[in-house]
Amino acid sequence: MKPLVISSIPDSGLHLKGQFDHDIFDLADGDDAKPAQNVRYDLKVSDLESLIFVTGTLYGVFDLTCTACLERFPCHLVIPEWEVDFPLDEIENEEGLIDLTERIREDLLLELPTTPRCEDWVKDRVCPGARSAHFESSEHTAEPDAEGGAGENVWDALDDLGDSDR
Repeated sequence: MKPLVISSIPDSGLHLKGQFDHDIFDLADGDDAKPAQNVRYDLKVSDLESLIFVTGTLYGVFDLTCTACLERFPCHLVIPEWEVDFPLDEIENEEGLIDLTERIREDLLLELPTTPRCEDWVKDRVCPGARSAHFESSEHTAEPDAEGGAGENVWDALDDLGDSDR
């Protein structure tokens, strides 16, 4: 993405739509996250006299490794209400240039899940490495007590575990 020239932003604002190479991420070879496609953006740039305000949508696709099954899967990131502002008195270059690339890079990387699960990002996928979130019913189910909380039965199963070792 080319740097924005502040003096070229019309009063009505500037609409930027396009893409740039995913090489901006510069991730290490051993990193589990791999950019899979170019970054796309659809942005509105406004000059609000004391600052430049940028808002819009960012799109990025990464190949990630599922933390449950260890299979690779595509993670489609969308930041629909991305925004950033640049106070004019903090712009340090004489040309009046603003480079959005680094901010876009950082914000997309921050959106990556810390513990990616394929079933959370791929429609209709059931992760082969995931444990069932639902436990089998047993005789030790919690019954609500008079106050509406769980009764004593929730502890019975734990108490029974210790009995076999005694």
